[in-house]
Amino acid sequence: MKLNAYPTVDIVAEEDAQINLTGQIQPIGKIIVSFINFSIDIGDLFFQIDDSESSLTISYCNIIRDAGNKAVNSHPLVIVNLGSLILNNLNIIGNNLEGSESLIQSSSPKLIQLTSLKVNNLAFTSESNQPLLLSATYDQTNSVKNEEHSIQPIILIENSEIIHNKLAPFLEASTVYLIGFTPQQILISNCTIDNRSPPNINKTYEFKIVLPLGSVSKDIISQFQTIEFGITLDPISVRILSDAYLTTFQLPLSEQYANIRVNSNGLESCTNYIANFRRDINTLSCVMIIIRSQESQGLLKGIARSISISGSFVENDLQTDGILLFI
Repeated sequence: MKLNAYPTVDIVAEEDAQINLTGQIQPIGKIIVSFINFSIDIGDLFFQIDDSESSLTISYCNIIRDAGNKAVNSHPLVIVNLGSLILNNLNIIGNNLEGSESLIQSSSPKLIQLTSLKVNNLAFTSESNQPLLLSATYDQTNSVKNEEHSIQPIILIENSEIIHNKLAPFLEASTVYLIGFTPQQILISNCTIDNRSPPNINKTYEFKIVLPLGSVSKDIISQFQTIEFGITLDPISVRILSDAYLTTFQLPLSEQYANIRVNSNGLESCTNYIANFRRDINTLSCVMIIIRSQESQGLLKGIARSISISGSFVENDLQTDGILLFI
């Protein structure tokens, strides 16, 4: 048996180089491919990884289709089966062109690491039922069993901005949909992920997660570290594989949400708790609803609130119902 059964091919490109990918490619084992500093027009194609020892790395690149005239999500960008995918400092700008596929689709990956990823202005066709960024499943029973594999993150998203995208128009759509991963195999840190707007009639989520049997739903919360999900409530939904219903979670809010701005000409109003509005609110009664609801959920506990008011109000509009505020 040859120790090195696979050939090594190096392709070096500089400046205005262009790589054209065409035709059908037969699967080959143990492929390691890296793209750095490219503008990649992938047309109607996608990358596919089908070997546990294979990996694809794309760094400091822009991704388009058909010179920017076709939706980036008209096809998946990458399909990852068993192998590894690393996207680093990648820009994906959708220009609000409508597609129908998740950018990344995966089954039992070895690693999906998304670092400093920017995804903006993607949109879906009315028929689509796919998550926006990532759809991944993981079979714990068929995976290699070792302690390191069970506690190290497999899904890692960090320092990324995924905003101003339109989720697929169906009930409980999501930006990311994960099935079968344990909480310890998921780590999301230092990201802004905001693709929903109140009142969120379709009950959409940024993350929809189905944990394997034996998991504890609330354990997933510690795996989200320094995340800005925007004002819309319940960004994360979780259920255990055996459960029929999702449990939603509201992560701790940053201190910026303790400072609320009210303007008599503001655009935001509410009669119930539909969002964590913090600026451009047109009634103080809406502010009271928000503060009381946040307190009932233990949000911003122990943090002094401040309200800035501008515009024209009558006396009754300034009642705080006994809540101590710094105005």
